[in-house]
Amino acid sequence: MCTFRIVWLYIPITEAEVTCTISSLKNKTSCGYVGLFNKILKLSGSLFSQPITYICNKSLTCDIFPKCL
Repeated sequence: MCTFRIVWLYIPITEAEVTCTISSLKNKTSCGYVGLFNKILKLSGSLFSQPITYICNKSLTCDIFPKCL
């Protein structure tokens, strides 16, 4: 019997990538999944980019993801 092992290569998400992603959001006024307007997130992106980067990287390293995704 052959046994395969899946190897996970973790490349951390950078704050610059998060900032770029936030700035590329459309200026919609409808709420997203977490209840934030894109426009508000874009205007305050510099405040949110570091915590979002931390949460995303922690999620990847701990292998814990939201159920809705």
